[in-house]
Amino acid sequence: ESQWEQAISIFANMKRTAVKRSTVTYNSLLSACGKGWLWLDALRLLEEMEARGGGARGSPPDVVSYNSAIVACGRGGVWQSALDCLTRMARQRLQRTMVTYGAVISACEREGRWEAAVTLLRESAQSKLRPDTIAANATISACEKGSSWQFGLL
Repeated sequence: ESQWEQAISIFANMKRTAVKRSTVTYNSLLSACGKGWLWLDALRLLEEMEARGGGARGSPPDVVSYNSAIVACGRGGVWQSALDCLTRMARQRLQRTMVTYGAVISACEREGRWEAAVTLLRESAQSKLRPDTIAANATISACEKGSSWQFGLL
């Protein structure tokens, strides 16, 4: 049994025995989902966190939650879902970081979605974030995969 499978098993046992699950618990499992390429499970967990939100049962998602779900989506090849997580972050009034943008741009790069990658890189700069090497390289690679290398020079 792999480590991510063990993490899922432990989480399921926590649910069965009514052990309180915190945001940190969810984030650990979201990270495991990313490592196991379980993007759909990651999105379900994120939805559960959003539904639980604050309040007495609260385990509200944080930036790490969304970043982990975005990475899982990227590894699963579902760039639109990664982009949707970025939108959901805004609805939750969470600050997007360069790590967030880099993860979504990498998801776009894997699928050759150069237009989305370029748009996201520009959006990150307009958000007063300083694009990092990872985001820039992923954008350039997306342009190359999409046979639009000239946009990578902008």
